[in-house]
Amino acid sequence: MNRINQLLLSQSTNIDDYSSCRLKLENYLAFCQGKSKEKTTNFFWQLITLLRIKNNFLISFNYLKSDKFYESWCILETIEIDLNNLLDNSNKEFFIKYKLDFYRIYVEKWQSLFPYKIFLSMGFIASDFHCSICGHLLRPRNQCVHKKGKIYDGELCIHICSKIDDILEVSFVKNPMQKCCIIIKDYDYSLLQFLIQRLNSPFDGWYYFKTKIQVQRDNFNEVCESSPCPCQQNDKNFKDCCFNKSEIEIPHIEFILEKPFSEELPDLILPNY
Repeated sequence: MNRINQLLLSQSTNIDDYSSCRLKLENYLAFCQGKSKEKTTNFFWQLITLLRIKNNFLISFNYLKSDKFYESWCILETIEIDLNNLLDNSNKEFFIKYKLDFYRIYVEKWQSLFPYKIFLSMGFIASDFHCSICGHLLRPRNQCVHKKGKIYDGELCIHICSKIDDILEVSFVKNPMQKCCIIIKDYDYSLLQFLIQRLNSPFDGWYYFKTKIQVQRDNFNEVCESSPCPCQQNDKNFKDCCFNKSEIEIPHIEFILEKPFSEELPDLILPNY
């Protein structure tokens, strides 16, 4: 357990180490379940979830390095879900000891840089929901004793939908139930590429703040007159807004990195228009 604890407190980037320790803990958990050791099994669940968070944080970073942006986005969502479950099933001391605020803060920061703004959400009618703990068929007036989102003997209670009767609609939303349900199109990932090229480790600290910069009009010669204006300050098209200006003020993100990056990389990149 000392080795596992050291790994949980480390900034190791060895995915194999996390997978190996997680397998050991899962074996410990399975051995203790059903033996009236709920405090121990629940603690094992917390450690397993933490290992999964750290492991997925590395995977998400590696996906970004490989320009697999959608895959990274989906992994970030699983981290977010695990963090929320861990927050609901652990105390403040656990969060502080294992520095879980770091993952919460950086998951949110990474997500904020993705270009996904509109998502798909499906409305449906489902008749069969079961408790993952006891298998009870759930009804509005016939619930089981287990509470969704809580852990029992090292197992998280979830409600499993086993039957969808009818799909009612598919809507465009800004705050989806599932963030992986994006609209497939060509997205501009230049902001993410700019940042990830300047980081060597997922644990490298970085910050950003939003500002504006003046850009020469020549940089927008390929922007169609009827396209949205690059200034993004209103809903006007380019022709009716900044088309005749010598310089255009555009939104800009300034990054601050805790560690220096290669001098061969530029300090500034303009978004694709």
